[in-house]
Amino acid sequence: MSIKPTYDDLLKDITDRAKVLWGEG
Repeated sequence: MSIKPTYDDLLKDITDRAKVLWGEG
């Protein structure tokens, strides 16, 4: 695993957090 998160990893983390905020939308 790389130390720096990839753009895709960051995007997935953001979207996952957003889904939680939006009620698992």
